[in-house]
Amino acid sequence: MKVVVATITCDFKWYSTPQVLENNKVLETPEGMEKILYLNLETAGNPDAAMVRVEKPVHYDIWRWTSAWRGERGYDQDQGHRLPAICIARNMAREFAMRHDADAILYVDSDVLIPKNSIPRLWETGKNIVGGLVPGRGAHSHVFYTGSGQHRQQVDENMLELDYATAGFVLIRKPVYRAIAWRWGDTHEGNGPISEDPLFAYDAYKAGFGRWYVCTDLVAEHLDDADRPLMETARF
Repeated sequence: MKVVVATITCDFKWYSTPQVLENNKVLETPEGMEKILYLNLETAGNPDAAMVRVEKPVHYDIWRWTSAWRGERGYDQDQGHRLPAICIARNMAREFAMRHDADAILYVDSDVLIPKNSIPRLWETGKNIVGGLVPGRGAHSHVFYTGSGQHRQQVDENMLELDYATAGFVLIRKPVYRAIAWRWGDTHEGNGPISEDPLFAYDAYKAGFGRWYVCTDLVAEHLDDADRPLMETARF
């Protein structure tokens, strides 16, 4: 059995990436499961910021996406600027997992520290798409990423069934990641948010893989940038 722990970053998240990588290295795994660490660095801004010393057993790709039409990042959560690169990176991790025939991918964002027991806890649920709780960062730390609220059911004391949660802390099993790629834009009905998390949940649910679940007893820490903290006026 294998699980790929995939962390995707860019120079904007370099303040937190080393700490997240160190945490990923010490994540527990169930008996008989191999953990493969994968780092994907998108150096759209300052390439020097992403030239990281990555020690084995981390597999990593350093790539750069620039284009005259891409334009400048307008604000912290500029979705039109962020999402194409994020989806490419998540799909690169998906291809890596397929190459290694992994049983699951655990996506961990480069500013998210997850509990050490996350892999066995998520795996034991048997759910196709299951993650933990991630609070917003900075001024939004009081808000948890638990979907739109349009579908929310308490499965048991420590689990929620949602329309979607955050791809910043989620385990996706092989049948799902082999069938569903990451995209951004809108639902086929032409409504809903445009980011990659709800779109993946939408596509997986429509394909018959069930809902997105969250273990509420797994609470991550969302690291903020001390030099450029997320302000209350930032848009998601």
